[in-house]
Amino acid sequence: LQEEMHEQMSGYKRLRRDHQASLAKLEEACRQEMEKHKQLLDKEYEQLLTQFSKELEKLQLKHQEELGKRLKMNINTEKKLIKEVSQGHDTERKTFETKMKAEYKLKKERWKREMESQETPKSQRNQALLQHKENFKEMDAAESQRLVRGQKDRLDYEVRKFRRRRLVKYHDLEQDLLREELNKR
Repeated sequence: LQEEMHEQMSGYKRLRRDHQASLAKLEEACRQEMEKHKQLLDKEYEQLLTQFSKELEKLQLKHQEELGKRLKMNINTEKKLIKEVSQGHDTERKTFETKMKAEYKLKKERWKREMESQETPKSQRNQALLQHKENFKEMDAAESQRLVRGQKDRLDYEVRKFRRRRLVKYHDLEQDLLREELNKR
């Protein structure tokens, strides 16, 4: 009986050892599979990170190019605006000068007629004409200066207005591009 119990106990111990060995093998196999799976996931993660970095770099480069184009376009548009406004001012100035010359001729003729009708001596007449001419030239210079100052103010105003609109649009574009970049992240 004791021998039978001893044999049963030996069988039980052997069974337990076999089971322990099988369990250890299974645990090792699972650990190796987990390690292999972890390495695969790490590799995939690294590839995704690299791919994402490249895409992000491309996107940032594209955004920089777009901002550069917009900046160049804005500078060219501003130059066109300045040229356009300046041409308008030149035309306005020429019209003003033509008008002043015509006005001067008319006034000069009127002054001469007035002097002739008063029958004043020639030297006095010349002196009065010279005085009228100087007064007219001063008035012409003042008007001309006022016109130029007004034109300069108008040009400054138009350029500031353009720059303000351009800056707001540029800022909006930058925000849109940043949003796009952040959505990628």
